[in-house]
Amino acid sequence: MLGRRKTAKEQLRETKKEIRHNERDMDRELQNLTREEAKLIVDIKKAAASGQHGILKTIAKNLVQLRTQKERLVTMKATVTGVGYKASMMQSQMAVGQVMGTMAGVSRIAEEFWIDRRGH
Repeated sequence: MLGRRKTAKEQLRETKKEIRHNERDMDRELQNLTREEAKLIVDIKKAAASGQHGILKTIAKNLVQLRTQKERLVTMKATVTGVGYKASMMQSQMAVGQVMGTMAGVSRIAEEFWIDRRGH
């Protein structure tokens, strides 16, 4: 494979595979962040109940940072998903182009056939 150049179809297949892999990674990360968020909320409630205002403030800041991180991750995932849709669109357009090329060849052959039949 060192000297061989990949076809467009192979490149699209690899790109879609990488995109699906990245989407799964982002989903896992979102699940982890959601679990961490739930833990922080429980910690905030415990700290508030026991009257530990210093710890409460620190945990609340962590919660805000975590939610910001979660929002950014959701935005990134949407972008990656959009790229995946564009790759799928390109793949379908390539297939249509190949069919159209095949149809042009067939119509050219049919035209030659009819010209030959009229000439005899």
